[in-house]
Amino acid sequence: MRAPTGSPLRARLPWLVVGLLCVAALVSFRIEVTLFSAANEATSLRGHQIVPAPKPHGGALQDASNSSEAQQQSGAARETEASVRSPEALAQKPPRPSYSYVLYVTSDTYACASLVLIDQLRNTLNSSREIDVTILHTSAVSPSYITKWRDSTSFGEGVHPVQVAPIRTNSGDPTWRNSLTKLRIFQHIGYDRVVFLDADSLPIRNLDHLFDLPVYLDEEVSDNDGAEATKNKVAPLFYAPKAYWLAQPFFASTVMVLTPNNATFDHLLAFLDERHQSNAAPSGGDFDMDVLNAYFHKSLAQPDSLSKGEPRAKLLSGMYVILNSDFRRPGTDKLDSLGGMTVNALRDSVQVVHYSCLPNGRYGKPWAISASELDQDDMKTVFHPFFRELYVRFRDGSKAWCN
Repeated sequence: MRAPTGSPLRARLPWLVVGLLCVAALVSFRIEVTLFSAANEATSLRGHQIVPAPKPHGGALQDASNSSEAQQQSGAARETEASVRSPEALAQKPPRPSYSYVLYVTSDTYACASLVLIDQLRNTLNSSREIDVTILHTSAVSPSYITKWRDSTSFGEGVHPVQVAPIRTNSGDPTWRNSLTKLRIFQHIGYDRVVFLDADSLPIRNLDHLFDLPVYLDEEVSDNDGAEATKNKVAPLFYAPKAYWLAQPFFASTVMVLTPNNATFDHLLAFLDERHQSNAAPSGGDFDMDVLNAYFHKSLAQPDSLSKGEPRAKLLSGMYVILNSDFRRPGTDKLDSLGGMTVNALRDSVQVVHYSCLPNGRYGKPWAISASELDQDDMKTVFHPFFRELYVRFRDGSKAWCN
């Protein structure tokens, strides 16, 4: 007797089950791949994002966001999210360790000066093209300058404009109202080490060696043991040159070497708020150099009394920042503020010049000088030739880059 046969549907049932299992496995695989890709993309974005401070900061400061004029004039420093780099920059995450020169620009005038500086840094002084240049700029800068920063083939790759909200003060000379925006260099933007340069300065010698300065004090933690430093909450070193024209200890904020860290930035803003609420800020205005010197004062004045978590600073040795006014004299003149060094010797050792003096001896910037002033007799016969040369370099650079 033949065994009874089942219905056609029952005969196909095992194959239908196998097919459904295959489809389910395929869908699961595609979902996992999609989630993996999304996670990787999010990680990449976080690596290059300027992270905003978590809370507003009041007092006499303004973090002027672009939302409205009323917000800009409210007198409260509101930390708003800064824009990230362009998608093109995000696609190319810099290798580790990653370094960048950083400038900040709050107007077209300083945007022009920054182009002169970058050209000097990259094309005249041959700074390594493996070291990026990042420009923290506000919305006040014209799109044409942003395009020049980003697209100039003369600078090569690795020049990144990053828009940020300005941090303003209500008091003091309006010229410096936006100077506290400089504090944003302490925010983490994807680099392990940065060297900051004021846009109205001019590097005279290659500065790449500054990235190799020790990150920590030798007696606390070795340079190669960042994990130990984190565990012991040791603050990384901050470097700046001596402001030799002022009473010491006091440093100039024209050149600074630091390890960006969002926690440090938040702590710096909290210090700033406390400074204003306690009326410790100068009545004539509280600007970037004043704030930073107050923040690191204990480290410079009483280094032996520091606890591990307190800010640490060291003065750069050598002629890292010189005011251009010190070249407004004959080469054989001796400079008391520099231990009797002659102007000729200073010319041979200067690393960076900060423009601060016009030919008439008054305070001023290089874009304020006229062609006729360059041809005055004093410029050619009395002052050190380098004083005039500095203005000629800026004039020629601005003609090439800013017209």
